[in-house]
Amino acid sequence: MKTLVASVLFAALSMPIALPLEAGESDTLFQTLLFTLTLPGKWQRIPSEEAFVFKRGTDDVFVTYLEPAKPVDWKESKRVASKLADIRQKALRDISGGTATFSQVLRTVKDERQVFTFTGTDPKNAKRFYVAVIGLPRVFVTVAVYRPLAQSANNFADISNQIMSSVRPPAG
Repeated sequence: MKTLVASVLFAALSMPIALPLEAGESDTLFQTLLFTLTLPGKWQRIPSEEAFVFKRGTDDVFVTYLEPAKPVDWKESKRVASKLADIRQKALRDISGGTATFSQVLRTVKDERQVFTFTGTDPKNAKRFYVAVIGLPRVFVTVAVYRPLAQSANNFADISNQIMSSVRPPAG
């Protein structure tokens, strides 16, 4: 399973398919063929081959997705989303040299979405993070929001929650 998830994840990340960014009066809308999300305020898209990356001030948002080869049922969706959250935690732990601290992974169900979230800090890279894996009917979306520890934590959770809550299947 781990090799399959890794190879599918790599394939999904190496060939991103995204429709153009559209900026509303106050928000940044990001749409793909599989999902949409809204970033509160104006964000700049940063070129990357690893993820969809956005920056505003000192905040960074990384968005990746995994499209299963075949549809998965609700139970399998829960298992895969949970596993992807575990994989993301392990990657953050490895990047931090084992110094990262994590909150408990929380699972919530919202509409047709299964959402697994956790927060934490990485002292080695001087970042705080908020990560969510959102299981939608046809895709799993991972959103990670980062901010330097030297910056205030004010509104960090609010911004992160707004982004996570906005992830939806495309209209239509």
